[in-house]
Amino acid sequence: MSHPHFTTVLRAVQQHPGLMSPIMLEYLLRGETIGRMEEKGLLQSPYLGVLSAVAPEEVASCVADVLGLGWIGRAAGFYPSLRLTAAGAAQLRQLDGHPCQE
Repeated sequence: MSHPHFTTVLRAVQQHPGLMSPIMLEYLLRGETIGRMEEKGLLQSPYLGVLSAVAPEEVASCVADVLGLGWIGRAAGFYPSLRLTAAGAAQLRQLDGHPCQE
């Protein structure tokens, strides 16, 4: 299974571990703001709006797919913050240097 934006999703979570829920990640990538994004420093993220030209449904689907593949995971607790998993880190290592990277 592949998606043209998997690398972007993985890199955003890698750069901001434990700061975002899946919904906040979608908003970040689309360039929209919600909740405590400013407080968390996400408005200065290089990933803010990086997928703004992509349909919101496609961004949501990509985040859901990456979660489903186990490449990112939710932390236990009240706030389901995202972290890159060992499988996600391995996927990024595999993609490094690939000519089709974003």
